[in-house]
Amino acid sequence: MPMRAVAGLAGLVETGDEPGLRAALVPSVRCGRRCTHDGTDHPSTTCLAWPCPCAGRQVDLTSGLLLGALAQGDSHVSGFLASGDCQATVHCLRALGIAVDEIDATTLTVHGRGLHGLHPPSAPLDCRRSGTTMRLLAGLMAGQAFASVLTGDTQLRRRPMERVAAPLRQMGGHVDTTDGHAPLTVRGGHLHGIDFSMPIASAQVKSALLLAGLYADGPTILREPGPARDHTERMLRAMIVPRPTLGGAGEPLTRGQGAWTLDPAQIDHLRPLDIVVPAISPLRRSSWSRGHSFPDPRSRSAAWDQSTRTGLLDVLRDMGARIDVRNEGQQGGEPVADLVVRPERFVALGWGAIAWCA
Repeated sequence: MPMRAVAGLAGLVETGDEPGLRAALVPSVRCGRRCTHDGTDHPSTTCLAWPCPCAGRQVDLTSGLLLGALAQGDSHVSGFLASGDCQATVHCLRALGIAVDEIDATTLTVHGRGLHGLHPPSAPLDCRRSGTTMRLLAGLMAGQAFASVLTGDTQLRRRPMERVAAPLRQMGGHVDTTDGHAPLTVRGGHLHGIDFSMPIASAQVKSALLLAGLYADGPTILREPGPARDHTERMLRAMIVPRPTLGGAGEPLTRGQGAWTLDPAQIDHLRPLDIVVPAISPLRRSSWSRGHSFPDPRSRSAAWDQSTRTGLLDVLRDMGARIDVRNEGQQGGEPVADLVVRPERFVALGWGAIAWCA
């Protein structure tokens, strides 16, 4: 959990008002979206309309959009966040020949063209200030039969890109950075699978290499040093249609002994999917932390964000919150459930007790 959200949470307990904590709280809570529940804008310091349409996280949105573009048919993505970063992914997909329809504020339809349906862009792909878009697109572009340039604004061009460029080169991709930063020049080539031990747990790097692995000769094995979000893998598993073979085939995407293995030889195509992006995100965490102030229990249907992103709920329970998980199921490869938050007065925790989820 980002330290900013932890600071916002600490500012809500009965330990006194510190200006620094309150200042950190406001950007964590502010939503600024029009609520489909009552048609009004969320106030600047709350996001408590229920059910609230706040969207999911950027890395999961980017993965869902890119995988939808590679599917054969139309995928519906719910939980879209109309921020500049997420709009950058849509902009880049349209530049690659993918039609994307905006159904409403949080729902898109991506008209997939299959694994080999992308078109060469006529200009550099502008990722604006989205590092997620650039890193995941680098993996996807490394498997295409054409060259592309990925650029962005001044802020993005200062961010490191070798963490994704280096393993793509090991796969045989031609990825040139600008002193380790953007712009990136990616020349599609013949990729081969690798057995790669990730130096740090990174959902972005893992997702980029899985996208590249769809176009590689031979399996791609990604070994993780620790837990990282796995929403790309979950969506990909749900979308893969195995290649029919005599005697049956193994699973194209498997996990075992701390590693993911993707074997593209066993993939026939990707099916379209109704993708629900998990809704427990840094944007809404402080909303959940205010559950103790409600006069009655509140519930919502939400994409249940499983073990890699539920640290906040564990902390809230330790502080005295009553949060029940009901009606668990699966949707679009993701766990979903109804969460019921009951009013309670929070008990302060020491920083040492909550710093583990930063």
